[in-house]
Amino acid sequence: MLRRLAEKGWVNPGDGRPARYSARHPREAIYIWRSIREREIRKYEEEALEELERLSAAVQEREDILMIMGLEAAVSTIARMLEQCDEEVFLALPPELTEGLDDLLRPMRGRGSKASVLAPSDEVALRVLEELPGALVRVKDDMFGGGAICGTSEVALLLGRGRAGGQYLTIKADHPGLAALAKNYFEHLWSLSRGVAAGGPRNG
Repeated sequence: MLRRLAEKGWVNPGDGRPARYSARHPREAIYIWRSIREREIRKYEEEALEELERLSAAVQEREDILMIMGLEAAVSTIARMLEQCDEEVFLALPPELTEGLDDLLRPMRGRGSKASVLAPSDEVALRVLEELPGALVRVKDDMFGGGAICGTSEVALLLGRGRAGGQYLTIKADHPGLAALAKNYFEHLWSLSRGVAAGGPRNG
C-alpha cells in the first residue's frame, strides 16, 4: 500500500532498511498526482490521434468509417447508433452533447445495467438517473470531446470544433480497434470521475 501511495506521489519513500515513509505536503502531493494524470491523458490522446490519422488516410476507401460535421448531426448520428445497439453502451457526455440529452437517452431506456454514463455535472447526472434508473452514472466535469461506444466494435466520437472555431467533427466507425481505444480512454476517465452529489443517489 505504501509503495502504491509513493507511485501516486502521496508519500515520500526514505532510504535504508526498514524503509521509512513520510507524507508529502498536500500541495506537493496534489501537484505530483496531477502531473501523473496529465501524462496518462496525453498518452491516451497521442494513441487516439495516431489511430485516427491512420483511419483518416483510408476514410475514402471504407464505407464503415464516416465523418460527420455539425453538432446537431452528431447528436442524430449517436442517437441512431444507440437505437440499433443491443450490446452494452458506454456514453460520455461533454457539455456540448447535453443540448440533445433527451434524444440521446430515449433509445437507452430499459437498458438497465448495460449502460455506463459519464455526465459533465451533477444536474445532468441526476437527469440521466431519472431516465435510466439502472445505469451506472458518474460525473467528470472536464471531458475533452465525448461520444458513445456500442459493444466491442461500433463507436461514434465527438472530437470538438475544427480550426478557428469551425463546426464540430464526429467520427463514426464500425471498427474494433478504434472501439477498443475509445473504451480504454472511457475507462481512464471513469477512474478519474466521482459519484453523483447534490442529494442524488451515488452509484458506479
